[in-house]
Amino acid sequence: KVLEVSIREPNHPVLKYVYKNLMDFENLLLKHFIGFYNENESEIKKYLYISWTLWAFLVYKERKVGLPIPFYSSITNTDKVITFNYTSFAHQTFQDVTYFHGDLKKYIRLDNRNQIEIDNYTSFDIVEFIKDIVGSNINFENKRFVIPSIIPPLKLKPVLSNEYINIWYHAVESIRNSEKIIIVGYSFNYADEHFNDLIRKNRDKNICIIDPFAETVIKNLERIFSHRLSDYTKSRIQKKETFQNGNLKIIKAYAHDINIDEIFSQM
Repeated sequence: KVLEVSIREPNHPVLKYVYKNLMDFENLLLKHFIGFYNENESEIKKYLYISWTLWAFLVYKERKVGLPIPFYSSITNTDKVITFNYTSFAHQTFQDVTYFHGDLKKYIRLDNRNQIEIDNYTSFDIVEFIKDIVGSNINFENKRFVIPSIIPPLKLKPVLSNEYINIWYHAVESIRNSEKIIIVGYSFNYADEHFNDLIRKNRDKNICIIDPFAETVIKNLERIFSHRLSDYTKSRIQKKETFQNGNLKIIKAYAHDINIDEIFSQM
């Protein structure tokens, strides 16, 4: 009932809490996912409630935003895109998109690893979906569970379905075969070391990172490039403060303030 209220009433305190504490929800997913490994029913119940609440909230917010996304309009449609976002915006905009951590349009049945795409995703009733589809596919006696196709923020990423093997392989090939790499809004946290290692193995390529918290990114990049802040030379790109060391550039800016296509042409 709380879930239904939070979705149908945008100003309800529960919905405001979810929005304000989105990162806390990720930490809760991390905390309770272990229940599927040790068959702890209490932990599994918590994970199911938290993950589907987060999923419902994100789907709701996605519909409120709508296209076009200003940042996406500055990227050529033929570029290969790897996204850590779960929303369908990238899929609706680009031809070649890899959802590295999953997407909202799919859910997974854990006992057989089947991944199912949600029918009529852009207009289905969120609450009815929770009641009719999610509810009917969860059975604790038979250990049958469905979860959103969202990879929890674990340092060792679980393979929720076989499809993720293909997804990650496609990401590896896209980066390996690229000449230029632009990374936007990604902080290189240790929890994402599986992706950080892809950059580490391709650090000889032309790489441009766009992030308003450039100094934090530089600190996290020490594990990959071994560069300290004093090793970078300051400059400006599109009037934004930039840190550069060899073929690596870090632009201190929000994505929507930068023309990505112009950056590509200058790399």
